[in-house]
Amino acid sequence: MINLTIKPNKFLEQYIDYFWIFESESYQNIEPQLVYPLGNMEMMFHYKNPFQYSRNYSDFEKQPQAFLCCQKLSSIDVMPTGEIGMIAVYFKPYGASLFFDLPFNEFTNFNIDLGAIIGDKYRAIPEKLGMANGTTERINIIEDFLLENYLEKCVYEVEILRKCIDIIDSKIGMISVDDLANEIFITNKQLDRYFNKHIGLPPKQYIRIKKINYAIAMMEAKKKMNLTQIALETGFYDQSHFTNDFKKITGITPMKFSDLLNKK
Repeated sequence: MINLTIKPNKFLEQYIDYFWIFESESYQNIEPQLVYPLGNMEMMFHYKNPFQYSRNYSDFEKQPQAFLCCQKLSSIDVMPTGEIGMIAVYFKPYGASLFFDLPFNEFTNFNIDLGAIIGDKYRAIPEKLGMANGTTERINIIEDFLLENYLEKCVYEVEILRKCIDIIDSKIGMISVDDLANEIFITNKQLDRYFNKHIGLPPKQYIRIKKINYAIAMMEAKKKMNLTQIALETGFYDQSHFTNDFKKITGITPMKFSDLLNKK
C-alpha cells in the first residue's frame, strides 16, 4: 500500500497545498469513508479503478476517471470499487481558479469530468499515470498538466483572497464578513465577488465551513474535551447552534462524529 502526501514544486505551491497518492490492491474490507466539506476544491485522477460515492448513504455512483471536485456544501460517502490507484490535487481555496476558467459558484456539489472542461487532451493522462515508473514520475505528469493549463490572471484578486484566508485561519473562523472586509480595506460587495469567483462560495459560507473544520480538528486533538467546550472555543453561541451548523456541513451530529473518531 502507498498512502502519502507530497508538496508541489515551488511555483505550484502558491496554489496547491499538496498531492495525495493512494494505492492499494486490498480494498474489499474498506468501509465507506465520510468526506465532508473542507472549503477547497480537488482534482482527482484514477489510474486504476474509480471510487463510487453517495450523497444519501445508499445509492452509489461511480466517479469519473479524471475530474474536478468543486466546493462541497454537504458530505458524501466514498468507497473503492476495485484495485486503488489515484492522485488527488488539493488546491488552496482559490487555487483551482488559476487553472480552470469556470463560474465555480454555479458548480457547488459537482464533480466535473475533465473531458467536459478541457476536451480530449486530458484523456491520455490516466493511462500515463498507470504506466509511470513510480510516484515521482506520476507527480511530474500532473505538474506538467497543471503548468500547461495555468491561467495568469487576476493576480490582485488572488492576493486579496490569500490575505483573507490567512486572517480567517489566524482567527480560527471567528470573524465576521464585515470585519474581514474592513481588515482588507475592500467593500463587502468586492469581497463577495472575489470569493464567489475564485473560491466558489460566498465568504459567510466559507467561514462557516472553516469553523466546523477547526472544531473537528479540536475534536481529533482533544478527545477528552466535551462538545460544549469545543463549541464555545470555536466561537459558537451555544451547543445548539454548534450542533445545527455541524450537521448541515457534515450530515451527522457532533456526538456521532465523535463516536466515529473514538472507533479509529
